[in-house]
Amino acid sequence: MPLLLDLIDQVRQDEELFGADGPCPVRVEPGANPRLLLVTGANAGGKSLVCRVLNARAHEIPKETGGRFEFMRVGMGKRTAPGMERAFIFGGNEDRESTGRISANAVKGGLNTCRGRKHPHVLCLDEPDIGLSEEMQGGLGAALAAFAADLPAHTEGLIVVTHSRHVVRPLLPLAPWCLRAGDDLRPTAEWVAAAPVPATAEDFLGLGAAATARLRAVQAVLDARRPDPAAPVRG
Repeated sequence: MPLLLDLIDQVRQDEELFGADGPCPVRVEPGANPRLLLVTGANAGGKSLVCRVLNARAHEIPKETGGRFEFMRVGMGKRTAPGMERAFIFGGNEDRESTGRISANAVKGGLNTCRGRKHPHVLCLDEPDIGLSEEMQGGLGAALAAFAADLPAHTEGLIVVTHSRHVVRPLLPLAPWCLRAGDDLRPTAEWVAAAPVPATAEDFLGLGAAATARLRAVQAVLDARRPDPAAPVRG
């Protein structure tokens, strides 16, 4: 099984978290391209949890194969973290530089890193469109499509996690695997083609509470899996 599909399968098999009755329902749409995955969905829909599960599965692969496999995630978790890793991936100072420019540089750095790697790896770009205008989001999608159409030999997969239709649209002709997370599980192509429906003020102001409720539901599932529920390890 291709390595990226192995990671996707980990999500598909976890019915407790990602099934129709789970706290983070997902829709997985098989594609003809086993090296490209698009993850989309509304805010607080579970996309970050999907990334964490993929990352956790990736760390098991070297133990099983006796080889080396790297999961490179470029996303907000690292962007807001202190220390050298944040500086190495994102560079720049967002007090002085354009947020969009920093995002663009991080994406270019990730693609260039893939080109230089000599061992199997997957690149996960988690919301690479932060700070980009709609026009630049389309440019980002086009750049990612060009890269995905000719992936380096050791790049086993490219994962793009985004809210942006403009990023997804140029990637769809490459027949990717797609994963929709959250309450809106329309097929990806249908979601891209539809006009966005603005949320209400109440929806926006309640986003934090909705995210917290989903997180608690996820944590309840994770706690129930532990041998000692009284001493949970946070997911």
